[in-house]
Amino acid sequence: NKILKPFWFVPGFFYLAYYWRKNGQTPSMKVWKIKLVNQQDQLVSLPQALIRYVTAFLGFGLFWAVFNKKRSSLQDVLSKTSLVITED
Repeated sequence: NKILKPFWFVPGFFYLAYYWRKNGQTPSMKVWKIKLVNQQDQLVSLPQALIRYVTAFLGFGLFWAVFNKKRSSLQDVLSKTSLVITED
């Protein structure tokens, strides 16, 4: 339903922010062995999580990575975060 779609925005943020702040990985990120970190290889801050979520929600962040030399998405650039491969 189109009326309910905007209401998923807030719970979606809290879900992702919780896991990103807790250990850098959502359950699905753990399966893919990727982790979200800031530029100091530490867990992201709440403002970084919010910037990343809002930017990703807009939908053109991955398109940015095609033209970025580091292959960083727009949400990575704006939130000063990156996805890294984990060993575990």
